[in-house]
Amino acid sequence: MNYRANVSDPAEHYSLKGYLRAVDSVTIPWQGNIPPERTANLGYFDGQLDSMYLAPKQTFPEVYSANTQVAPYRRANLSKLVSSAARTNSWQHLVEDLVEVLRKVNPEIVVMPDPRLDTHLDHEFTSVALDQALEQWQGNPIFLLYTNHTDSNHYPYGPAGTVMSLPPGERHVHMQRIYSHPTEHTLQIRKLFALESMHDLRLSPDEQTTCSSATIAHRPDYPRSPAEDYFRRAPRANELFYVFNKTGVRAVIQDFIAQYNAAQGTRSARQAP
Repeated sequence: MNYRANVSDPAEHYSLKGYLRAVDSVTIPWQGNIPPERTANLGYFDGQLDSMYLAPKQTFPEVYSANTQVAPYRRANLSKLVSSAARTNSWQHLVEDLVEVLRKVNPEIVVMPDPRLDTHLDHEFTSVALDQALEQWQGNPIFLLYTNHTDSNHYPYGPAGTVMSLPPGERHVHMQRIYSHPTEHTLQIRKLFALESMHDLRLSPDEQTTCSSATIAHRPDYPRSPAEDYFRRAPRANELFYVFNKTGVRAVIQDFIAQYNAAQGTRSARQAP
């Protein structure tokens, strides 16, 4: 509830924050030379992709309201990649939309989270949805896989500006190739300020006005933890990716699903009387 001083109702607050995140997602990439006309947010609700995956035809409402429409969040889009028509929040629709985007863009490179390494369920199942979309698309791009949440957000290690190492793992993780993309110091600075532009990473207007410890006492992410902070983790001397072809990336997804199903089975067994 970062904006409770302006919007106290949870449903309205959720809607506001969702729209701000959608706007950020299509405008901030411009700082990396990707204009809003070439960027689109599909608008699907956060925190639900794993449940949507298990019931692909079911429509899921937002967490704090009965709204099932993703169209309000697509108002942030300037591009024509995604339709602004009414669309309900379901796994089936998510996959269909990804198929449409793939066919329109026909990408030679696809960048996506590695679900075996990233611990955020939404990130993991975004990749699963894309894998299902690939079944209906004949393209054969190169896939660059990365991780955003690994080792309790402590990875990558070391100070900002240093070289990013391979991510840790509790078991063997295969890859076809590894690609390390160098980033000049000027680009690291631009990335730092692009991150700072995101509403999620800064105080609300009310908090900025007062700047008192009492005002931000309700924020679990303040004071910021340097060990977990994006401002340390993200501006790096290189960007690291696991590289796959279409066959290889589909094997990655199958590996993740097998892990996920095994974990679900273990959890159910523990909960059984």
